[in-house]
Amino acid sequence: MRRYLALTKCAFLTGMVWRAHFIFTLISNLAYIVILYFLWKSIYGVSQTLNGMTFNQVFVYMTVTSSIFVLFKTWLEWQVSRDIISGAITTQLTKPLDHQLMVLSHAFGRTLNNALVITLPALAVLFGIFRASIPVGWNVLFFCLSLPLACLLSLVIDYIIGLTSFYTESLWGISTTKEIIVLVLSGGLVPLGFFPEVMRNILSYLPFQAIYHTPASILTDASLSLADYTSMLGVQAAWVIVLLVISRLFFSQAVKAVTINGG
Repeated sequence: MRRYLALTKCAFLTGMVWRAHFIFTLISNLAYIVILYFLWKSIYGVSQTLNGMTFNQVFVYMTVTSSIFVLFKTWLEWQVSRDIISGAITTQLTKPLDHQLMVLSHAFGRTLNNALVITLPALAVLFGIFRASIPVGWNVLFFCLSLPLACLLSLVIDYIIGLTSFYTESLWGISTTKEIIVLVLSGGLVPLGFFPEVMRNILSYLPFQAIYHTPASILTDASLSLADYTSMLGVQAAWVIVLLVISRLFFSQAVKAVTINGG
């Protein structure tokens, strides 16, 4: 475990070098929050609630999901793809390290970068400048438990997508499709409460809602009980386990198709 923590630390320190990237990402995220504010302010107009959500709930929900999106953006699938296409994967496979844990450790380091330099300042703007509010109670604790599970779930999905490069040697189309599917079906673009009931029922059987919708709902929905929090965390944990198993099985098969194009 110490070796993987060292990889996380290394990725974190390396990421701190790219200051310009963090600055421009932070600026774009803050601009997106401003756009969200005026967009949803216009949508609500004089209405107090829409689909059972107040403007404050929706604004906080959408700001949290956008901040989580930036937080989880580690380009993990592209790293895996580059290693496969360049042939670096062969060197990695000879090391006394588990490939998946090694990649996830790097990604966790980048996630810490994003949290400190991008996500936390964005949330400070949300509560400091826009004066948004959230219910404070058990929801904060369960949000802190839900966020790491959502992060792991997102990274495992990215890892699976990256492994498709064993077969396709190209990731652009697959990665773009994944981004759209996850953002739309997870509540990252529009709260799932605004979806038709039939679609919400279908999405409840898919893992995507556990990435953005679950942590955002835990933080903003004051009507949830301890049983609801426990159930939502249980669903997240179950999906993490399922996708981890799938990713391990997929890797064991995909690695047999490795071809070296690098020189």
